[in-house]
This record gives sequence, structure tokens and C-alpha cells, in this order.
Amino acid sequence: MCPEVIRDLCVKRGLYEKPSLNSKMYLHCMGFRRIEALDQYLNVKALFLDSNAIEKIENLDRLLNLQNLNLSQNLLERIEGLEFNVKLQRLNLSSNDIVTVENLSHLVNLEELNLSRNRLVELDDELHNLTKLSNLDVSFNKINTADKVMDFFKTLDTLKQLKFFGNPACPSIAHFRQKITNALPELTYLDDRPIFEVDKVGSQAWATGGALAEKSARMKFLEEQRKAPPTEDWEDRKHRVSERMATVLARLDSEAQQNQKESNLPSNGNLLDDMENLERYAAGWRQIIEHEGEDTARMKCQLNRIPSADVLSSTRPSTATTVDSMDEEISFTKMQFDDEAFHKYQARELEKVKEEQREQQYQEQVAQAWHPPIKEHNVSDEFHPPPRTQDIGFKPPKIESELDMMD
Repeated sequence: MCPEVIRDLCVKRGLYEKPSLNSKMYLHCMGFRRIEALDQYLNVKALFLDSNAIEKIENLDRLLNLQNLNLSQNLLERIEGLEFNVKLQRLNLSSNDIVTVENLSHLVNLEELNLSRNRLVELDDELHNLTKLSNLDVSFNKINTADKVMDFFKTLDTLKQLKFFGNPACPSIAHFRQKITNALPELTYLDDRPIFEVDKVGSQAWATGGALAEKSARMKFLEEQRKAPPTEDWEDRKHRVSERMATVLARLDSEAQQNQKESNLPSNGNLLDDMENLERYAAGWRQIIEHEGEDTARMKCQLNRIPSADVLSSTRPSTATTVDSMDEEISFTKMQFDDEAFHKYQARELEKVKEEQREQQYQEQVAQAWHPPIKEHNVSDEFHPPPRTQDIGFKPPKIESELDMMD
């Protein structure tokens, strides 16, 4: 990490080349091993150094205006080097190798602290000095002191969001959610889901009467909510909800129309119902034939492409143009203007196929007339062994002696 590299990164990532003009810096995913060369960036309020290889928090003394620091996914083992950054409001140290919570008591403005996925064994009293802390994440650590967890969290009465799941102590704490909800009345989010008003009512009933009391309290609360009269701002709220619903429906209709254009297919056969759209469709194909030729138009028909609105002619043809005349000029595949036109098209295409078959048969007959088929070579037909003498009744003369042979 050097001034030249940092300056190039600022320019590459849409920031200012001059250090004093930057209020935020994105130095993540660069493989930096040390924090240095940041002395000139005095006005930085948000610094992102996540996903590097930093082993120590250092050289941040001059960043006195720093409010947001992200050092997640590094190689940190200690919390240090933040003595002069008293304006810090959000500190992210997740996914490191931190074992102890320390050197944080002077950060009186700290509101969010993320220490998840470290190696914390217990919760330190250092967190009690953070009087403005509202969001604490210590999930997925190695905290196993179940007997001290509840007493520790009870003192953090400013918490609104707490994540503790993923620790070995979680299965050992019975009814953890009900206990924490009762201990921290300002809490709105616990672990992986929010805390609603009905949850708070149920937890209070559970503390006095157990599970059955909790269930009945929940049912009673929901029934009261259903029977409750409308509030004073109900009319305004209803109007806003109606507007939102109308906006959502309009957006869905727009997306459906866009998907229909992209798919180039008519929806439920209603795309070409009226004569106006039919004329525009025919005009688009005529324009394609005029500019690109009949072969290109046939190719597009085979690919089942509908002319888009930008290629349609601005001049509308007269209504005297019929579907039959258009069929004679342009062949189409699956576009059904009406039943009669489509049946005519099917009959014409079938006649073309039959004509091609007749032409192919005629060519084969002509070829056979001029070039008769050659009989295949068969060795068994050419070779015939001579008949045996017994079969033809021939008997050779008997030779008596050598003299008879000489005669």
C-alpha cells in the first residue's frame, strides 16, 4: 500500500484523485498486508479495507473524522490502534481471528459493532462502556459460558438488534428468545428474525404462566388487533396502500407486455384480433420485403419472428387489404389471423409438399430410365464347379498294361 497505488485505486473506483476531496475510500479486495499511506486523507469518513490480508490495525491516527470502518475478512488477532478515532459509529471486524474484546471503551459514539465469525470465548465487560451501542453481532464465535450470557445482555439496555446464534452456548440456554425479549424491551431484532409486538406480549405472558399462557396471550392479542377500530390516519394509509397497489399492478402489466414483446409470440391469440393491428402487421412485413427481400422475409417467417413496432410503416394501408392478398405475398407459419385464412394456408402448404414429392418421384423415374440399375456382383452366380463323373454316367477306359497305352 503506497500513495501511488491508493491514488490509482481512487480514480479507478470513481473517487477523487486529490486526497482531501475524498470522504469515503474503497480499498477492499487488494491483498494489502498493512494499513499505511493514508495520512493525506484527512476528510475520510468511511473506509473499506475488507477482504485483504491485514494483520494489525495501525496508522489511522490522522483519520479523526472516521465514522465507518470495515476491516472484515482479514487476519486481525487484536483490537487496537483506534485510540484517536473517537467518532467511529460503525465498526465491522467480522471474519478475523480476534479472541478478546478490548480497547473499545473510549468509542463512546459507537452504534454498530460486528464481531461475528471470530474466536471469542466470552463476552468482555468492555462492551458495557458503549452507551450508544444499538446493534451487536457476536454470532458464530466460541462463546460457551451459558450461565453468564443472560446477565451480561441484561445490562445492554440500549440494544435494538442482537445476533448471538451460532455459539456453543445457544443450545444450553432454554427459552433464550423469551428471556432476551423480556430483558431488553427496546430489542426489535434477535438472531435471524424480527421481534414484533405480539412476540413481546407472548414473552411477558410466558414469564408468568409458561407456554400455555404465552399461547393464549398471543391469540388474545391477535383477536384484539382484528377487532380494533380504524385509527385516525386510516384514510390516509388506505389511500397510500391503494396507490402502491396501483403502482405495482402497472409495473406488472408493463413487465408482462415487455416479456410478450421479447418472446415474439401472441398471448392467447389476441394480438391480431382487430383489423388495425392486422394492417400494421402486414405493413411491417411489406416493409421488410421491400428493404431486405423476399428470402429474408421467408427466413424470418420460418423463425416465427413478428415485426417490431420500430420497423412498422408510419403510413397505414387501406382497409381494402385482405388477409388472402397478404397470404399470397408473404408465407407465414404459426400466425393465425382467422380460421379460414389459416386453413387456406395449411391447404397451400400441403399442396406444396405433395408437389415436391411428385417432382422427386418423377426425377427418380427419369434417372432409372436413363441409367438402368446394375445387377449386384455375386460370386456364387459366376462360379459353378464341374459335375462329377458319377452324375453324367461317364466311365474311363480300363488300362490293361503299358503296351495298351502305347498303342
